[in-house]
Amino acid sequence: MKQIIKSVALTAYLSFNATLNNYNRNIIKSEYEIYNKLIPGRTSGDIDQFGTFWDYTDTAYAKVNLTLHLDANVNVSEDYLNLCSLIQKICWGDDVYVKRISANESHILSQNYSQTQDGDYLLLIDETFQGSGNAHKHFPLDSTNLISKALNVTRQEDEKFLVLTRKKVPAGTGFGGGSADAAVILRHCTNQDNMKLIGSDVPFLASNYNVGLVTGIGDKIIPIDDITLDEMHEYIYLLLVDDMSSTTDVFANARKMISNGTFKSTQFESIVESTISMARNFSNFVPQNDLTPCVLSPKVKRLYDILLEKYRNYKVGMTGSGSGLYIIGNNDKDITQVRNLYQDNLCIIKTKFKSGKNNGKCYTLL
Repeated sequence: MKQIIKSVALTAYLSFNATLNNYNRNIIKSEYEIYNKLIPGRTSGDIDQFGTFWDYTDTAYAKVNLTLHLDANVNVSEDYLNLCSLIQKICWGDDVYVKRISANESHILSQNYSQTQDGDYLLLIDETFQGSGNAHKHFPLDSTNLISKALNVTRQEDEKFLVLTRKKVPAGTGFGGGSADAAVILRHCTNQDNMKLIGSDVPFLASNYNVGLVTGIGDKIIPIDDITLDEMHEYIYLLLVDDMSSTTDVFANARKMISNGTFKSTQFESIVESTISMARNFSNFVPQNDLTPCVLSPKVKRLYDILLEKYRNYKVGMTGSGSGLYIIGNNDKDITQVRNLYQDNLCIIKTKFKSGKNNGKCYTLL
Protein backbone atom coordinates (compact mmCIF):
# COMPACT_ATOMS: atom_id res chain seq x y z
CA MET A 1 0.00 0.00 0.00
CA LYS A 2 2.82 2.40 0.92
CA GLN A 3 4.52 1.56 -2.37
CA ILE A 4 1.35 2.46 -4.28
CA ILE A 5 1.05 5.78 -2.44
CA LYS A 6 4.70 6.58 -3.18
CA SER A 7 4.17 5.71 -6.84
CA VAL A 8 1.10 7.96 -7.12
CA ALA A 9 2.92 10.80 -5.35
CA LEU A 10 5.92 10.45 -7.66
CA THR A 11 3.68 10.45 -10.74
CA ALA A 12 1.91 13.60 -9.53
CA TYR A 13 5.24 15.28 -8.77
CA LEU A 14 6.68 14.43 -12.20
CA SER A 15 3.46 15.56 -13.91
CA PHE A 16 3.56 18.91 -12.08
CA ASN A 17 7.19 19.46 -12.99
CA ALA A 18 6.54 18.57 -16.62
CA THR A 19 3.69 21.10 -16.73
CA LEU A 20 5.86 23.75 -15.08
CA ASN A 21 8.75 23.07 -17.45
CA ASN A 22 6.43 23.29 -20.46
CA TYR A 23 5.10 26.55 -19.08
CA ASN A 24 8.56 28.01 -18.52
CA ARG A 25 9.39 27.32 -22.16
CA ASN A 26 6.95 30.09 -23.07
CA ILE A 27 8.50 32.72 -20.79
CA ILE A 28 11.14 34.58 -22.77
CA LYS A 29 13.48 37.51 -22.19
CA SER A 30 13.18 39.33 -25.52
CA GLU A 31 11.11 39.29 -28.69
CA TYR A 32 14.36 38.84 -30.63
CA GLU A 33 14.28 35.23 -29.47
CA ILE A 34 11.21 34.76 -31.65
CA TYR A 35 12.71 36.63 -34.58
CA ASN A 36 15.78 34.41 -34.46
CA LYS A 37 13.56 31.34 -34.68
CA LEU A 38 11.35 32.50 -37.55
CA ILE A 39 13.76 34.85 -39.36
CA PRO A 40 17.15 33.17 -38.94
CA GLY A 41 20.24 35.18 -39.75
CA ARG A 42 18.82 38.52 -38.65
CA THR A 43 20.36 40.46 -35.79
CA SER A 44 18.90 42.85 -33.24
CA GLY A 45 20.38 45.68 -35.32
CA ASP A 46 18.12 44.82 -38.25
CA ILE A 47 15.21 46.51 -36.53
CA ASP A 48 13.64 47.66 -39.81
CA GLN A 49 13.34 44.03 -40.86
CA PHE A 50 10.87 43.38 -38.04
CA GLY A 51 8.49 46.25 -38.76
CA THR A 52 6.06 43.99 -40.60
CA PHE A 53 6.71 40.83 -38.61
CA TRP A 54 3.61 41.27 -36.43
CA ASP A 55 0.14 41.65 -37.91
CA TYR A 56 -0.54 44.21 -35.22
CA THR A 57 0.77 45.46 -31.89
CA ASP A 58 -1.11 47.51 -29.34
CA THR A 59 -1.04 48.71 -25.75
CA ALA A 60 -3.51 47.01 -23.42
CA TYR A 61 -4.33 50.04 -21.27
CA ALA A 62 -5.23 49.19 -17.68
CA LYS A 63 -8.19 50.67 -15.82
CA VAL A 64 -9.26 51.84 -12.40
CA ASN A 65 -12.73 51.57 -10.93
CA LEU A 66 -13.26 55.04 -9.51
CA THR A 67 -16.57 53.84 -8.11
CA LEU A 68 -18.14 50.39 -7.88
CA HIS A 69 -21.62 49.83 -6.51
CA LEU A 70 -23.42 46.50 -6.19
CA ASP A 71 -27.17 46.13 -6.58
CA ALA A 72 -28.32 44.72 -3.24
CA ASN A 73 -31.71 43.83 -4.72
CA VAL A 74 -30.39 41.10 -7.02
CA ASN A 75 -30.70 37.34 -6.74
CA VAL A 76 -27.29 36.25 -5.43
CA SER A 77 -27.63 32.86 -7.14
CA GLU A 78 -27.20 34.52 -10.54
CA ASP A 79 -23.86 33.98 -12.28
CA TYR A 80 -23.10 37.71 -12.28
CA LEU A 81 -24.09 40.46 -9.88
CA ASN A 82 -25.59 43.68 -11.20
CA LEU A 83 -23.15 46.56 -10.77
CA CYS A 84 -22.65 50.24 -11.52
CA SER A 85 -19.04 51.36 -11.92
CA LEU A 86 -17.29 54.50 -13.12
CA ILE A 87 -14.28 53.08 -14.97
CA GLN A 88 -11.30 55.10 -16.20
CA LYS A 89 -8.54 53.88 -18.51
CA ILE A 90 -5.02 54.88 -17.46
CA CYS A 91 -1.76 55.54 -19.33
CA TRP A 92 -0.14 52.28 -18.21
CA GLY A 93 -0.56 48.75 -19.44
CA ASP A 94 0.79 45.68 -21.17
CA ASP A 95 2.08 45.53 -24.74
CA VAL A 96 0.51 42.84 -26.92
CA TYR A 97 1.97 41.56 -30.21
CA VAL A 98 -0.11 39.35 -32.52
CA LYS A 99 0.88 37.34 -35.61
CA ARG A 100 -1.06 34.85 -37.72
CA ILE A 101 1.24 31.93 -38.33
CA SER A 102 1.53 29.39 -41.12
CA ALA A 103 1.73 25.63 -40.62
CA ASN A 104 5.48 25.80 -41.23
CA GLU A 105 5.94 28.61 -38.69
CA SER A 106 3.88 26.63 -36.18
CA HIS A 107 6.15 23.62 -36.73
CA ILE A 108 9.26 25.74 -36.08
CA LEU A 109 7.75 27.28 -32.94
CA SER A 110 6.71 23.84 -31.64
CA GLN A 111 10.39 22.89 -31.34
CA ASN A 112 10.84 25.52 -28.62
CA TYR A 113 7.44 26.49 -27.20
CA SER A 114 4.25 24.82 -26.01
CA GLN A 115 0.95 25.19 -27.85
CA THR A 116 -2.46 25.87 -26.38
CA GLN A 117 -5.17 23.29 -26.92
CA ASP A 118 -6.27 25.41 -29.90
CA GLY A 119 -2.87 25.34 -31.58
CA ASP A 120 -1.83 28.90 -30.71
CA TYR A 121 1.36 30.03 -28.98
CA LEU A 122 1.08 32.40 -26.01
CA LEU A 123 4.48 33.78 -24.99
CA LEU A 124 5.27 36.03 -22.04
CA ILE A 125 7.89 38.63 -21.18
CA ASP A 126 7.27 39.21 -17.48
CA GLU A 127 7.93 42.81 -16.44
CA THR A 128 5.63 42.83 -13.41
CA PHE A 129 7.13 43.87 -10.12
CA GLN A 130 6.72 40.34 -8.73
CA GLY A 131 9.15 38.99 -11.33
CA SER A 132 8.98 35.92 -13.50
CA GLY A 133 9.49 33.55 -10.59
CA ASN A 134 5.74 33.68 -9.88
CA ALA A 135 4.57 34.08 -13.45
CA HIS A 136 3.20 30.54 -13.75
CA LYS A 137 0.71 31.30 -10.96
CA HIS A 138 -0.75 34.39 -12.57
CA PHE A 139 -0.64 34.20 -16.38
CA PRO A 140 -1.90 30.92 -17.86
CA LEU A 141 -0.29 30.09 -21.19
CA ASP A 142 -3.04 27.71 -22.26
CA SER A 143 -6.63 27.99 -23.47
CA THR A 144 -7.84 29.32 -20.11
CA ASN A 145 -6.10 32.64 -20.78
CA LEU A 146 -8.52 35.42 -21.77
CA ILE A 147 -6.34 36.07 -24.82
CA SER A 148 -7.02 32.52 -25.98
CA LYS A 149 -10.75 33.00 -25.43
CA ALA A 150 -10.66 36.22 -27.46
CA LEU A 151 -8.82 34.44 -30.28
CA ASN A 152 -11.52 31.77 -30.34
CA VAL A 153 -14.18 34.45 -30.75
CA THR A 154 -12.36 36.10 -33.65
CA ARG A 155 -10.48 33.37 -35.54
CA GLN A 156 -11.39 32.21 -39.03
CA GLU A 157 -11.49 28.47 -39.75
CA ASP A 158 -7.91 27.23 -39.56
CA GLU A 159 -6.12 30.34 -38.28
CA LYS A 160 -3.40 29.88 -35.69
CA PHE A 161 -1.75 32.71 -33.80
CA LEU A 162 1.42 33.68 -32.02
CA VAL A 163 0.72 36.19 -29.25
CA LEU A 164 3.48 37.79 -27.19
CA THR A 165 2.51 39.74 -24.07
CA ARG A 166 5.00 42.10 -22.49
CA LYS A 167 3.36 41.96 -19.07
CA LYS A 168 3.44 44.94 -16.72
CA VAL A 169 0.05 44.72 -15.02
CA PRO A 170 0.00 41.89 -12.45
CA ALA A 171 -2.99 39.58 -12.25
CA GLY A 172 -5.25 39.82 -9.23
CA THR A 173 -4.76 43.56 -8.74
CA GLY A 174 -8.06 44.86 -10.12
CA PHE A 175 -6.41 46.94 -12.85
CA GLY A 176 -7.88 44.75 -15.60
CA GLY A 177 -4.63 43.51 -17.10
CA GLY A 178 -5.95 40.20 -18.43
CA SER A 179 -9.17 41.76 -19.73
CA ALA A 180 -7.20 44.55 -21.42
CA ASP A 181 -4.97 41.98 -23.13
CA ALA A 182 -8.05 40.21 -24.52
CA ALA A 183 -9.54 43.57 -25.52
CA VAL A 184 -6.55 44.22 -27.80
CA ILE A 185 -7.48 41.11 -29.81
CA LEU A 186 -11.11 42.19 -30.03
CA ARG A 187 -10.32 45.77 -31.06
CA HIS A 188 -8.62 44.43 -34.17
CA CYS A 189 -11.50 42.27 -35.36
CA THR A 190 -14.98 42.87 -36.69
CA ASN A 191 -16.80 40.20 -34.67
CA GLN A 192 -17.30 41.61 -31.18
CA ASP A 193 -20.70 40.08 -30.48
CA ASN A 194 -19.58 37.68 -27.75
CA MET A 195 -17.02 39.82 -25.95
CA LYS A 196 -19.10 40.04 -22.76
CA LEU A 197 -18.77 36.25 -22.45
CA ILE A 198 -14.99 36.64 -22.04
CA GLY A 199 -15.07 38.95 -19.02
CA SER A 200 -17.16 41.76 -17.55
CA ASP A 201 -14.40 44.37 -18.03
CA VAL A 202 -13.72 43.41 -21.64
CA PRO A 203 -16.51 45.38 -23.43
CA PHE A 204 -15.38 48.69 -21.90
CA LEU A 205 -11.67 48.02 -22.38
CA ALA A 206 -12.29 47.05 -26.02
CA SER A 207 -14.26 50.26 -26.61
CA ASN A 208 -12.89 53.61 -27.77
CA TYR A 209 -14.06 55.31 -24.57
CA ASN A 210 -11.50 56.53 -22.05
CA VAL A 211 -14.04 56.75 -19.25
CA GLY A 212 -17.51 55.36 -18.93
CA LEU A 213 -20.24 54.37 -16.54
CA VAL A 214 -20.56 50.60 -16.83
CA THR A 215 -23.72 48.90 -15.60
CA GLY A 216 -25.40 45.51 -15.67
CA ILE A 217 -22.80 42.75 -15.98
CA GLY A 218 -20.38 45.04 -17.80
CA ASP A 219 -22.36 44.99 -21.04
CA LYS A 220 -23.95 48.44 -20.81
CA ILE A 221 -21.68 51.48 -21.19
CA ILE A 222 -22.64 55.13 -20.82
CA PRO A 223 -19.82 57.27 -22.29
CA ILE A 224 -18.53 60.08 -20.07
CA ASP A 225 -16.56 63.11 -21.23
CA ASP A 226 -12.83 62.80 -20.60
CA ILE A 227 -11.69 63.54 -17.05
CA THR A 228 -8.35 65.37 -17.17
CA LEU A 229 -6.31 65.50 -13.99
CA ASP A 230 -3.96 67.97 -15.71
CA GLU A 231 -6.34 70.84 -15.01
CA MET A 232 -6.11 70.03 -11.30
CA HIS A 233 -2.35 69.38 -11.54
CA GLU A 234 -2.91 65.87 -10.20
CA TYR A 235 -1.86 62.32 -11.03
CA ILE A 236 -3.12 58.90 -10.07
CA TYR A 237 -0.71 56.80 -8.00
CA LEU A 238 -1.22 53.05 -8.20
CA LEU A 239 -0.26 51.03 -5.13
CA LEU A 240 0.43 47.33 -5.64
CA VAL A 241 1.05 45.10 -2.64
CA ASP A 242 2.85 41.80 -2.99
CA ASP A 243 -0.38 39.80 -2.92
CA MET A 244 -3.16 38.78 -5.27
CA SER A 245 -6.86 39.18 -4.70
CA SER A 246 -9.14 36.38 -5.85
CA THR A 247 -12.10 37.86 -7.72
CA THR A 248 -14.06 34.66 -7.10
CA ASP A 249 -13.48 34.81 -3.34
CA VAL A 250 -14.24 38.53 -3.10
CA PHE A 251 -17.54 38.18 -4.96
CA ALA A 252 -18.44 35.10 -2.90
CA ASN A 253 -17.99 37.28 0.17
CA ALA A 254 -20.10 40.01 -1.45
CA ARG A 255 -22.91 37.53 -2.09
CA LYS A 256 -22.88 36.57 1.59
CA MET A 257 -23.06 40.23 2.61
CA ILE A 258 -25.97 40.87 0.25
CA SER A 259 -27.78 37.81 1.61
CA ASN A 260 -27.34 38.82 5.26
CA GLY A 261 -28.36 42.44 4.61
CA THR A 262 -24.95 44.08 5.10
CA PHE A 263 -25.45 45.93 1.81
CA LYS A 264 -28.46 48.21 2.13
CA SER A 265 -31.05 48.17 -0.63
CA THR A 266 -31.03 51.37 -2.67
CA GLN A 267 -32.63 52.78 -5.77
CA PHE A 268 -30.01 51.73 -8.30
CA GLU A 269 -31.22 54.31 -10.82
CA SER A 270 -30.36 57.10 -8.38
CA ILE A 271 -26.82 55.71 -7.98
CA VAL A 272 -26.37 55.81 -11.75
CA GLU A 273 -27.55 59.43 -11.89
CA SER A 274 -25.41 60.60 -8.97
CA THR A 275 -22.30 58.85 -10.37
CA ILE A 276 -22.73 60.55 -13.75
CA SER A 277 -23.13 63.91 -12.00
CA MET A 278 -20.01 63.34 -9.89
CA ALA A 279 -17.97 62.31 -12.94
CA ARG A 280 -18.88 65.54 -14.70
CA ASN A 281 -17.85 67.59 -11.67
CA PHE A 282 -14.73 65.67 -10.71
CA SER A 283 -13.53 68.12 -8.08
CA ASN A 284 -16.35 66.72 -5.92
CA PHE A 285 -15.45 63.11 -6.67
CA VAL A 286 -15.36 60.67 -3.74
CA PRO A 287 -14.04 57.12 -4.37
CA GLN A 288 -16.55 54.41 -3.46
CA ASN A 289 -16.20 50.64 -3.82
CA ASP A 290 -18.69 48.22 -2.29
CA LEU A 291 -16.17 45.38 -2.64
CA THR A 292 -13.64 46.94 -0.24
CA PRO A 293 -15.06 45.24 2.89
CA CYS A 294 -15.20 41.94 0.97
CA VAL A 295 -11.43 41.71 0.44
CA LEU A 296 -9.74 38.97 2.46
CA SER A 297 -6.07 39.90 2.03
CA PRO A 298 -4.54 41.19 5.31
CA LYS A 299 -1.95 43.15 3.32
CA VAL A 300 -4.60 45.03 1.36
CA LYS A 301 -6.65 45.73 4.48
CA ARG A 302 -3.63 47.03 6.37
CA LEU A 303 -2.52 49.34 3.56
CA TYR A 304 -6.05 50.60 2.98
CA ASP A 305 -6.45 51.43 6.68
CA ILE A 306 -3.15 53.35 6.56
CA LEU A 307 -4.32 55.34 3.56
CA LEU A 308 -7.64 56.22 5.16
CA GLU A 309 -5.93 57.40 8.34
CA LYS A 310 -2.85 59.18 6.99
CA TYR A 311 -4.01 60.39 3.58
CA ARG A 312 -7.35 61.96 4.44
CA ASN A 313 -6.66 64.96 2.21
CA TYR A 314 -6.32 62.75 -0.85
CA LYS A 315 -8.80 60.76 -2.89
CA VAL A 316 -8.09 57.15 -1.91
CA GLY A 317 -9.75 54.02 -3.25
CA MET A 318 -9.56 50.38 -4.27
CA THR A 319 -9.96 49.28 -7.88
CA GLY A 320 -12.15 46.33 -8.86
CA SER A 321 -11.97 43.45 -6.42
CA GLY A 322 -8.43 44.45 -5.37
CA SER A 323 -5.67 44.04 -4.50
CA GLY A 324 -4.74 47.33 -6.18
CA LEU A 325 -5.28 50.63 -4.38
CA TYR A 326 -4.86 54.18 -5.68
CA ILE A 327 -4.32 57.74 -4.54
CA ILE A 328 -5.17 60.83 -6.59
CA GLY A 329 -2.80 63.68 -5.76
CA ASN A 330 0.33 65.53 -6.82
CA ASN A 331 3.00 65.16 -4.11
CA ASP A 332 5.45 62.35 -4.92
CA LYS A 333 7.40 62.73 -1.70
CA ASP A 334 4.32 62.65 0.49
CA ILE A 335 2.80 59.66 -1.25
CA THR A 336 5.98 57.56 -1.30
CA GLN A 337 6.20 58.04 2.48
CA VAL A 338 3.52 55.38 2.71
CA ARG A 339 6.31 52.82 2.40
CA ASN A 340 7.64 53.87 5.81
CA LEU A 341 4.20 53.29 7.30
CA TYR A 342 3.41 50.06 5.47
CA GLN A 343 6.87 48.48 5.87
CA ASP A 344 6.39 45.72 3.33
CA ASN A 345 6.94 45.23 -0.41
CA LEU A 346 5.04 47.96 -2.23
CA CYS A 347 5.14 49.03 -5.87
CA ILE A 348 4.05 52.62 -6.60
CA ILE A 349 3.33 53.72 -10.16
CA LYS A 350 2.61 57.35 -11.05
CA THR A 351 0.48 57.76 -14.15
CA LYS A 352 -2.37 59.77 -15.70
CA PHE A 353 -5.94 59.25 -16.77
CA LYS A 354 -6.12 58.33 -20.45
CA SER A 355 -7.79 61.12 -22.40
CA GLY A 356 -7.65 62.99 -25.68
CA LYS A 357 -4.72 64.97 -24.27
CA ASN A 358 -3.00 61.93 -22.75
CA ASN A 359 -3.52 59.22 -25.32
CA GLY A 360 -0.36 57.15 -24.91
CA LYS A 361 1.75 55.43 -22.30
CA CYS A 362 2.89 57.79 -19.56
CA TYR A 363 4.01 56.39 -16.21
CA THR A 364 6.85 56.43 -13.71
CA LEU A 365 7.89 53.84 -11.14
CA LEU A 366 8.48 55.58 -7.81
